[in-house]
Amino acid sequence: MNHLNTYVEQIKEKLGSRIKSVFIYGSAAKLKLEDLKSNVNVAIIVEDLSGDDLKECAKATSQWMRHKNPVPVFIPYAGWLSVSGTYAMEYADIKDSHILIYGEDIISPITVHRHDLQFQCEHEVRNLLMVIRKQYLIHAHSKNALKKAFISFTKTFTTIFRTVLRIKDVELPICNEEVVRTAATCAGLDENVFLRLLEYKNKCITLKNDEVDSLVNALLSELFKLAKYLNQQ
Repeated sequence: MNHLNTYVEQIKEKLGSRIKSVFIYGSAAKLKLEDLKSNVNVAIIVEDLSGDDLKECAKATSQWMRHKNPVPVFIPYAGWLSVSGTYAMEYADIKDSHILIYGEDIISPITVHRHDLQFQCEHEVRNLLMVIRKQYLIHAHSKNALKKAFISFTKTFTTIFRTVLRIKDVELPICNEEVVRTAATCAGLDENVFLRLLEYKNKCITLKNDEVDSLVNALLSELFKLAKYLNQQ
């Protein structure tokens, strides 16, 4: 991916030998480098990092983002080492799927503990419940707005379900549909509402306006059960 190579070289010019590691994470990390087009999440770990460093990298970053890529994550190395418990879910995802672009392998030595995953996962479920309630309160009479919100909800609960499987020490299936099915079985949930929303996010189906309310209510009910389940682990 030429844009990625250009961006990394520009950042190396600004930060030099202080760069510890540059890697890709997220869905793009499941692809081959030559297949990357856009929407590439990049993390840049730096020995020490100041506001001036970020300012120096701002122009190159702006150019990188013009190619429809998210804002890169810049992290000081000490910070990277110290927050694996706070961001256990994110670190677990990175350990499972990443591509090292430059520098050292700083990912393999990181340990993600089960109790940190359980704590953050329950927090994320309860936070998602609050977000859904707020969105429904605001958009109860706008089915199109709720359908748009479903896409965001789906991205969040698929991440949560991957974590549920890690907590149970179950091997993660490759496709999200199987992740949902397996995690729902582990937690005693009805998989149907999650699978239907996943199909909608993947543009495999359309949702009728008269089913939106029932989907919201089913989603709230199943996520509440999931929060209780995680609290008991």
